[in-house]
Amino acid sequence: MADDEHGADFPDAGGRPGSPQLSGEGVPIAGAAGDFAAQAFVWSGQAFAPDVRAMEPALEIMVADSWRSHLGAAARFDLHMARFEASAARWAHDGDLTIPDAREWAAIRRGIIAAVLAAHRTTQADLFPRIGWERIGGHPEPVFVLRIRPCPPMRDDTTLLWSGLADPRLHPTIKGPDIERLGKLRGIAASRSCDDAILADPNGTVLEATTGSLVWWHQGNLVLPAAPDRVLPGVTETMVTRRATSLGITVMRANGRVDEWSERGVWFLSSVQGISPVTRVVIGSRVMHLAPPARSDDWREWWHAQFRPYSPSL
Repeated sequence: MADDEHGADFPDAGGRPGSPQLSGEGVPIAGAAGDFAAQAFVWSGQAFAPDVRAMEPALEIMVADSWRSHLGAAARFDLHMARFEASAARWAHDGDLTIPDAREWAAIRRGIIAAVLAAHRTTQADLFPRIGWERIGGHPEPVFVLRIRPCPPMRDDTTLLWSGLADPRLHPTIKGPDIERLGKLRGIAASRSCDDAILADPNGTVLEATTGSLVWWHQGNLVLPAAPDRVLPGVTETMVTRRATSLGITVMRANGRVDEWSERGVWFLSSVQGISPVTRVVIGSRVMHLAPPARSDDWREWWHAQFRPYSPSL
């Protein structure tokens, strides 16, 4: 998803620097990133220091998290870091590794904020930070790596590929270890002029996409996939379900299949794209066209209004 909610890396986006342009729905589109060169830092125990070795692909990514950063603000940075820290704790427990204590975690969050805000002072473009717990060259033990890259532009809608291939993930509820596997599937989607690929279980039940959550509307209810143990707990999905609940909308889990979507309104949710209506699904040589859910524009504007100045608090 560069990696979004779930993990597949996608290429850096370019464009014209300056204030973000607006889409037809009035949603800010990422400014061009031609004036920003990617940066990489390694946590020293006290701060994130530039490290050329972190510019190379990681030898192993145990845990990662990433988000859109808009002019020094983010949508629920706290939820991203809470997910990252919880996933690191799970990975450390299984691998007999040591993780930071609460005080160092707070310092790491402050270090991320300092580096991201410094990067924003050099460009008007939206940025795409990723924090990872990784094994990289020149470091005998896993280290925390912060990469700050240009952010892919926002799109008005989403086209998905139904590939029919098996879900390749080994760790579906942790973002990071399956980035390379998901990237290959997303590459297949790109070769078919699709934005992303659908992940499904062996029975064809929809799980999510390689870089975002998939939810749909049915009879006024917001429906999430029925298998939470096979999907990444998405930050944007959490934001959307909390708002829906606050509005009195029923949020439910149910099995869903792509061939049912012609009668549903479907959203692709991610921390890069926000709320993106799914309008096309490529299935073999056939293209299924979908109508965007009602009030999608209002929900997209609401999502962008959730961007707040960074805070190290959880």
